[in-house]
Amino acid sequence: DLGRMPIKIQTSGGTTGMPRPTLFDPISMEVQGIQTARGFHSQGARPGDVIQIAGTLSLANAGWTAYTAAFNWLGCSPLTTGSGRVTPSERQLELAAAFGTNGWYIIGDYLGRLAQVAADMNFDLHQLPTKYIFTFLGPDAESGMRGKLEEAWGAPVYDNYGSHEIGLVAFECASKTRHINEDTVYLEICDENDGRALPDGEIGNVVATSLYRSIPPFIRYNLRDRMALSPHEACACGLCTRRLSAMMGRADEMIKLRGTNIYPLACQTAVRADARTSGEYICVVYYKGEDIGRQEEMTIRVERRSTDVDGGELAEDLRRAFFNDLGARVDQLEREVADIAAMLARVEPMIARIDATVPGAATKAEVERLRAQIAAQLAEKPSRAYLWGLALLLLLAVIAAPRIAALLG
Repeated sequence: DLGRMPIKIQTSGGTTGMPRPTLFDPISMEVQGIQTARGFHSQGARPGDVIQIAGTLSLANAGWTAYTAAFNWLGCSPLTTGSGRVTPSERQLELAAAFGTNGWYIIGDYLGRLAQVAADMNFDLHQLPTKYIFTFLGPDAESGMRGKLEEAWGAPVYDNYGSHEIGLVAFECASKTRHINEDTVYLEICDENDGRALPDGEIGNVVATSLYRSIPPFIRYNLRDRMALSPHEACACGLCTRRLSAMMGRADEMIKLRGTNIYPLACQTAVRADARTSGEYICVVYYKGEDIGRQEEMTIRVERRSTDVDGGELAEDLRRAFFNDLGARVDQLEREVADIAAMLARVEPMIARIDATVPGAATKAEVERLRAQIAAQLAEKPSRAYLWGLALLLLLAVIAAPRIAALLG
């Protein structure tokens, strides 16, 4: 009977599909605030702090849990700037400086975006009095992304884990041990195929039973995030809880390559750890072959930071890294977008030469030498990108110098 008590309607963030609605009674909302307050306090939040909440207080309940934690339980002042759609990134930084933001509640990707915006603005993030950054990094097992963010912000970045239904399942303390909120949730790690419970240390699906939700109850709820549990152990922070590993990807994104379970998110560690990449990549899954001989394949497209980076050397290094992380051989690693840019940089001087020479007194011998140079470059490293580049070159030559047809005759 919904008329017996106030009910708040919230949804998931929609990161894995259509947002999932969930109903909250007052107790559930308050407990989620307490869960988050524990994380903040363990990471250094104290009364009087200004906590900037760069998550919109909307249908997604993450921002609300941070607000409740700061305002109701920590004696902190929540600065509810919301996401970049609500408050532009430049203004986010200006407000942080104006109000003296001590702590942040923000997702990892947006934290990185703010660092980029700060660099563009010549805004020194180290001038902010930041003591702690409460975030959700997702798959970052080697802490490559965390290290870069901490360097950019000059403050510790804490990686937490939760879901909108269960709340903050686990939080990091000052020593960056990920503690489970054990009096609010019971966790199991289960096999992705048959659902059996796995022992400590083995990676499987996180299955959670909420100890405080009643509208609706959540019993053995499969969150489909791949993680591992560790047994109770005393921590330097004073807590003695079970601990949760970093996130290893999601089970619903799994594909099977040559009998091996592959999680595309696991590629992130190798790509972001290599300074020669921009950190961005795309996994393209497709079928090869027909009928019963058909098998699933995956191509990884990686963006280089600069066309000066040797694409072949980068590809070989990433193949080895992917084999270690994925347990499968990566035969095809495409860099087509970057290769096209590199090709254009190489043929651009030739286009200028055509523009300068052909309309004047070019000879047939000069045109033949130019054609020989292009052929030699194609022979060095033939690819589809170079063939497209050649077509572009010839098109520009025809537009720039109609006489080229007569010279080639």
